[in-house]
Amino acid sequence: MPEITIQEVQDFLSKNNFYLKPSQKEVSFPVIKRIHTRLQKGKTFSPIKVCDDKIVDGHHRFICLAILGIDIEEVAGGGNISIKSDFQWTEISVVTNDYDSEEEILAYTQKYDL
Repeated sequence: MPEITIQEVQDFLSKNNFYLKPSQKEVSFPVIKRIHTRLQKGKTFSPIKVCDDKIVDGHHRFICLAILGIDIEEVAGGGNISIKSDFQWTEISVVTNDYDSEEEILAYTQKYDL
């Protein structure tokens, strides 16, 4: 099972025109890497929350599902201040800092990896 690289994610985001728009300006590569690995192992996640044509929760899941060519399930999400943004996927930064705390990483590991 191949591991994804940060360059693959950056290239993918810069070359694809997605039907949903982001509502944040960056994503965490460590989070993407963990989700990508779990998806390759057949794990499933909650649907992407969408308001109008923007993702309000699930950017990392959306990216991983799209890279792997897995169907993306959506549910209506509540509108919040972030959906007023007008970000494009080509402008999204893939950062190396981890958005998840140690406690969150442990909880996700117990939920998905054991």
